[in-house]
Amino acid sequence: MIIVNRMFSGTFLENELGHEAINLFRADNGEHYIYVNPYGIISKQAKDANGVLLLRRLGSHRLEVLGYAAELECLIRDEFFTSKEKIEKRNQGEIEYQKYIIKKYNIRYGGVFLDDIYPFDRQTIYATFKTGKFKKPKDKMYIVTKEDLNSSEENSYYLNLKAKQSLKEYIYDETILARLNEILNNSELWVEEPCEQITDKILKNLSKKENNFLKIIGKENDELAFSNWIAYVLRSDKELFEKFCSEILGFEVSKNVEILREYENIDIYIKDNDKKFAIVLENKIKSDINGIRHDLESDEQKNQLDKYEEKAKKDVSEKNYKLFLSLPNHHKLAKKDVYHGYTVITYKKIYDFFEKQKSEVPFYKEFLVALKDHSREYRNELYDKLNERLCNKIMQKIG
Repeated sequence: MIIVNRMFSGTFLENELGHEAINLFRADNGEHYIYVNPYGIISKQAKDANGVLLLRRLGSHRLEVLGYAAELECLIRDEFFTSKEKIEKRNQGEIEYQKYIIKKYNIRYGGVFLDDIYPFDRQTIYATFKTGKFKKPKDKMYIVTKEDLNSSEENSYYLNLKAKQSLKEYIYDETILARLNEILNNSELWVEEPCEQITDKILKNLSKKENNFLKIIGKENDELAFSNWIAYVLRSDKELFEKFCSEILGFEVSKNVEILREYENIDIYIKDNDKKFAIVLENKIKSDINGIRHDLESDEQKNQLDKYEEKAKKDVSEKNYKLFLSLPNHHKLAKKDVYHGYTVITYKKIYDFFEKQKSEVPFYKEFLVALKDHSREYRNELYDKLNERLCNKIMQKIG
């Protein structure tokens, strides 16, 4: 039997430090402990589980694989499973026992005992298992729970998981176990390496993570805000604009050129007024390509990207136009080189370009911070928040 543990999910984590924050760190004593959501408590049948698969939800029917813990030692005593006492009294006894072993085995993170990191809670124990072996995916790996999504993304594997909302699931079904073990035993997909420990360097980096005012005002995923900001920077620094066109878009700027916003609904439109060329730069953050319709004269499907291309065709002669789609690296289309005739430019490529440049444009540093946030391969704000809270709590305890 294998436990599937869905982490970094739920309204509780919006303001609290979830206990699963320890799952991807080793303790100071070199051992690795796993907390199984929710409450750290498992069934009696699960205490001898073969392993715990650590996942986090990335959207409907899609989870990212974070790691797999095996060679488990259950930290919950047998008395816990057999006791007939009231649940609260039983849990209290187990919590006191765990506090004892935390001190006995010196289970600390960043120099702070595990039970000092988390507030006392009569329902929640501190750790479920000690693990003897841990492995991580070599590359990004995803589990999809809807079969027709299996081939839609590289490194995606279909598993017919039954639980839709529960944070943990016990896998007994032989068919599902066989498929899961096939994935787990594929050495090309995994690397066995210990998780990092919480060092002084990690504490400082995570507790002082850069913020930006788009995040502060709740606009960090706002396509309009990013399109306005990109256009503003390019308009404000002519030399930077010329380099951007040459290195990122692949054309040389003429003198008679304009950078337009929301031109015929196009996010950023670079137009040569002599009608020598046109550039369409459509910017997406979270949304998909919309406006799909069937053309009345054919079966060809047309969407908003088609309409923008048609506009560029009308503006220039000899088909001298280029089409670009800028996407965060965590967008589901970011792995493609070309989509619907548009060259895909990831935010990492855009960030790497701007980060190398020197510019006196106001708010340029803040612009880089905002871009960097979308240059990562994945986005899970709760995961980031928990790591920050964990490190901040440790920093508070050590003074």
